[in-house]
Order: sequence, then structure tokens, then C-alpha cells
Amino acid sequence: MDKVVVRDNDFYIESGSKFDCAEDQVTNSTLVNQVPKVVGEMPNFKEVDMPFVKIKSIYINNYKIFHDYFIDFVHEDKISNFACFIGPNGCGKSTTLEIIQSLFSNYDQYDKTRLKSILGKCVRHTEGGDKSGIYGESDFCIRAVISSTYGDYEAVLTKEGFKVDHPEKIKHLAMRLCYYTRFDQELRKFQLDKSKWVVFKELYEAVTGFEIEEEETEFAVGNSRISKEFVFGFWVKKPNETIHHTECSDGERKIMKSFSSLLNLDYIPSVILIDNVEMHVESGRHLPLIKSMKRCFSESQIITTTHSYHISRNFSEKNQVYDLRLLNCSEIFRREPWRLQVFDEIKDSLIKLETLKGTEDLQKDGRDLIRMLSLPIPDISEYRVDVKQFMFEVVSCFVEDLI
Repeated sequence: MDKVVVRDNDFYIESGSKFDCAEDQVTNSTLVNQVPKVVGEMPNFKEVDMPFVKIKSIYINNYKIFHDYFIDFVHEDKISNFACFIGPNGCGKSTTLEIIQSLFSNYDQYDKTRLKSILGKCVRHTEGGDKSGIYGESDFCIRAVISSTYGDYEAVLTKEGFKVDHPEKIKHLAMRLCYYTRFDQELRKFQLDKSKWVVFKELYEAVTGFEIEEEETEFAVGNSRISKEFVFGFWVKKPNETIHHTECSDGERKIMKSFSSLLNLDYIPSVILIDNVEMHVESGRHLPLIKSMKRCFSESQIITTTHSYHISRNFSEKNQVYDLRLLNCSEIFRREPWRLQVFDEIKDSLIKLETLKGTEDLQKDGRDLIRMLSLPIPDISEYRVDVKQFMFEVVSCFVEDLI
């Protein structure tokens, strides 16, 4: 932690403070008077002055797991306000968010050598230990088409930085336009801008299903300015008890931290990234969470990842769900993505049948239906009937076992 010391009637910062780059350090004996100068040169980040952006599409070539991959966020001539990437571990979900965050980063302070050492390792390699992205000529390309207050434009990023950068009016604010929130941050002290309480309340209640009520703290006595501007605690009304927010579970406290950090910003970001949106959230609350986020941040473009069965299979707007398994599956699945969805349903049914005795023949029927998904199907109508019959019999067996 930096501390201010006095030497010969001058004020100094005793230890270093990190700025944008590792090389840009405030070293020993740096005058404190320089700090107000740095702060004074920062741009105004009031919400009314922030440009508006939304991503229309991203083309990714040779970046980590991605090779020649195109993501289109436009559906029926309208840019989607929500997108959810699904798939197993290692399929590129978090990498997708990393790519978007990179597009809104500022690399002006980095020299070419440092850029290559940071971005070069992102170049896709097919053999373990291949470092050609850092030391060789191999490169990646990320090309995004972005809609903004000032019109549509293109941004192109390689391991050497931006080949085509954001427009000047957006460039220096780009890092503020995209916010990456995670549900794995620890909460130490709760503090929320009081003007955002209604939004926080809706989000938290959507996630947990429990009503919350603002706490009257010692700061609320009299006409304290602090009490008028901030909320420092709340009560959670659970079925058999009412507890203070500090008594909530670890998962609930991480949810508080994520939402309060986002809402305490001076402005609502144009693009909000959330990795593992369902983390610490009970499965039955996944869809209500998504609906509340879309309602509370209706002007933002929310891009998330998930493993959630409820989001990936039961979300009504299928065009907003991007299945990254299509990256490495056969051409017939890429051409007809419904095959993957049917595969999921039959696979889930087979898992249920494995717990039930006397269902070996039905399990064989399910495996046969899965095998057919990898082949051309002469009569789709007949196949549909067979799948419906199989699913009906699975449900019947399951109910018979339960009741």
C-alpha cells in the first residue's frame, strides 16, 4: 500500500503504484503533486457523454481453439441484446469473452516486443509447446463489426495490436464500454449507490427467490449525506428466518459482489460479459436470472457463457444461444444444428434409464436413435415419430419407478 511521507517540506509517495503497463511505475521519490495532474487529464466518464456500441459480428481466425469461426449477433436485421455461449469444458466459452474483452482494450502503451509476448501466445497451435506465435511469423486475426453512436465501423486485432482501431471518439473510452463481471469475487463490505437499490433488489430476488429489505444503519441517523447516497446493508427474508446480508452463504455473497460492482459504476456499460452466468445460482432460478438481467440492463448487450441445462435447452429465444460444440462436430451437425439438441435429449433420457432395471431394450432403441443422427435420415417425419415414442416410454418408466 502506498503512503505519503514528508521530506524537506515536500510530499512524496514512498512506494510504487502500478499504472496501465508494468513499465509505467510511479517510483520512489515521485512527487505527489504529479498525481492530481494525471487524474486531471483523465476524460469525463459521465454516462451522458459515453458513446453507445453494440457488436454486430466477430470473425476469429487462428486464435487458440478457434479457426475460421464467424459469430453473427444480428437476427432479423436487429442486433441481439443477449447472447449465451454453451458447450463442455475446453470448447472456447471463456475464450470468446476474452476475445471480446481484447477488442475493447487499449494497447497504445505496449511496444511490439511486449505485445507479441502477451498476444502471441494466443495464436492457435496444433502441437503442444508450439511457440511460433511469439517467436515466429504465425498470427491470429480478430475482425469485429461494431455499431455505435457514430455509425458502424470495423476493428481488426492481431498479435501486433490493432491493425484497424476504434474511431478516435471511441478509442480512449473503449475499456469503459465493455465490463467483464464474474460470480467468483469475494464480498468484504457491501456498499451500493442508493439510486441503484431498486435494480439490485430485482436482480438479487430473481437469483435467490428471497425478498430483501434495505437496512437502516447508523449512517441513516439525521441528514447524513452518506446515508442519502449509499446502502450499506440489507435483510434477507427466508422462509423460516430473516437474516442479515453478512450471514448469507458464500455463493450468495459472491452474487452480491458481482451485481453491486456492476451497478456502482458511474454508467451502464454498452457490453456486459459474464462467465458462468449460473454460478452459485440454484438451477430453477437460471431462467428468471436471465430475464431480470435483460430487463434491468435493457440498453446493454449482455454476452454470457453457461453449462446450465435450463438455459441451453429451455431458453425460448434459440437464436441467442450459440453452441460451441459445432466447432468440432461433423458437417451434418453444423448444417442441421437440431441434431445436437435431439442428441442432448436422448442422451439425458439414457442417463435416466441407466438407473432403472429392465430397460435394456429401451436403452438399445435410444442408442440406435443417436447413431442415426450422424447419418442422412431418409424420412424425417418417421424419425420424429420414433423419437417421440422413445421419449414417451422413458417418461412412463421413470414415473412408474417413482410412484
